[in-house]
Amino acid sequence: MLSNYFTPSDVAEHCTRTDCWVSYLGKVHDLTGVIRENEPRLVEVLVRNAGSDISHWFDTETRDIKLRPDPISGLPQPWRPDGMPLLHLWTPEPSLRPVDEVDTPWWRETHHCVGTLT
Repeated sequence: MLSNYFTPSDVAEHCTRTDCWVSYLGKVHDLTGVIRENEPRLVEVLVRNAGSDISHWFDTETRDIKLRPDPISGLPQPWRPDGMPLLHLWTPEPSLRPVDEVDTPWWRETHHCVGTLT
């Protein structure tokens, strides 16, 4: 029977592009499908952090990616883990590329959650 509770060591066993688990904000998430279904450039930071805890990416009150002031404008912008692009993050700069709009970003999708971190 599959346990709903996982240790950091359990999560660390799922550390590849084809088997990617991460933990954040006390939960364990299987992001393998997110990686498989999206542009590699936008999920590479997830692959690089596979098998680890990424709670430091998130604001614990809003449960969204942390915002940081832009060094030039001072306006809030999403913090980019490792300075890399990340799926479902908006960019403050004007762009000719279509906006990656989704109703629910991957970090709020509950169906990726496989259990609780212990």
